[in-house]
Amino acid sequence: MKNVLLIISICIAASSFAQRANKQHVQNKKHYHVNVQSSEKYISSRYSSHRHRAFTRLIQSLKFESSRRRKIEIVRSISESRIVFSLNQVRRVLNEFSFSSDKLKVAKLLYRNTRKRSKAMYYTLVDELNFRSEKEDLLTYISRGNNMRLEELLGRNISSRKKMEMIEKASESYMCFNLKQVKRILNELTFSSDKLRAAKLLYKRTRGEDRMLYYTLMDELTFNSEREELFNYISSCNSLAYRY
Repeated sequence: MKNVLLIISICIAASSFAQRANKQHVQNKKHYHVNVQSSEKYISSRYSSHRHRAFTRLIQSLKFESSRRRKIEIVRSISESRIVFSLNQVRRVLNEFSFSSDKLKVAKLLYRNTRKRSKAMYYTLVDELNFRSEKEDLLTYISRGNNMRLEELLGRNISSRKKMEMIEKASESYMCFNLKQVKRILNELTFSSDKLRAAKLLYKRTRGEDRMLYYTLMDELTFNSEREELFNYISSCNSLAYRY
């Protein structure tokens, strides 16, 4: 009987100890997560503060510098760092330059230093430029990296439907393609009907000078009916352009 009572007492004591240990473990785990979250907030706050100070110093340096060449060099040195700017901050930097050609150079330099989510609206900076040729130059520069990314994604082993969805999104964006890039994209598609659809979608996203030779893409299509459809589509787009 004494042995049974002893065993029961030991079991109760062991159970009580296990419960206290588990409770302490849960408390320690909560404390750990609180510390981790606090550390992450602290690091994020410090980085944000550092970025703001760097931007303030950049604006001050540009305001006090009168030489166009040296102002460009100041921005170039910043572009080689890991500092990241918002779109509004890039716009403020552009406003520190008087000449549109300088603004174009700065916009190109700071593109890779811009936040990823801001890059989707980077094309709006063309409003800061004076000449159409400069606006087209900036759009081409912005789209170059995006086009390479699109070609890379299309080259992966994904379904035709997914590829067409990506091309549709590209046609609705501000990407700008040359004829060679469009041809490479068509070559990533298996079905001739998809190639026809893609060619029509990307026509308006193709650079003006390359549209003159867009009819050469008919060679990428299998059937005469598809070639004729693409030719008629190009002709209708051109007639609308001439009309307006």
